[in-house]
Amino acid sequence: MEVEDFPHLVITWWDQFHISGSYSYVLAKKLNLLKLKLKDWNRNVFGHLDTRMADLLEKLKLLDAKEQLSLTHFDRVQRFELKKELTLLCNRADIFWRQRGKQHWMQQGDQNTKIFHRVANCRRKFNTMRTIKVNGQARNQ
Repeated sequence: MEVEDFPHLVITWWDQFHISGSYSYVLAKKLNLLKLKLKDWNRNVFGHLDTRMADLLEKLKLLDAKEQLSLTHFDRVQRFELKKELTLLCNRADIFWRQRGKQHWMQQGDQNTKIFHRVANCRRKFNTMRTIKVNGQARNQ
């Protein structure tokens, strides 16, 4: 997902951490602190997509019901902004589920793993040298 100015945000957080010690200690500590910041940021920016989408849909339904009577200029602007935000949230949810599906595939694997392992084992058996001849004498291992 692309978020405006994300690299700048990460750099700002990184520069805020003041840790002393060896280089490897400083790096490890800064990475841990950055991880915590990113988790918190993710929860605030992308968290609860379903709840936020439901709230936006409810507000849009109210404006649609109000449209039956008549909408003021402020209501029309608000409705446009709500639709824009709802579209953005739908796109984020779509990207989230695509990424989640890819992650699941990587963890669970493909359904063809049995065939893959059978082929790899067969190839390994074929390429294994059981004996080797040294000066005309066969030797095992």
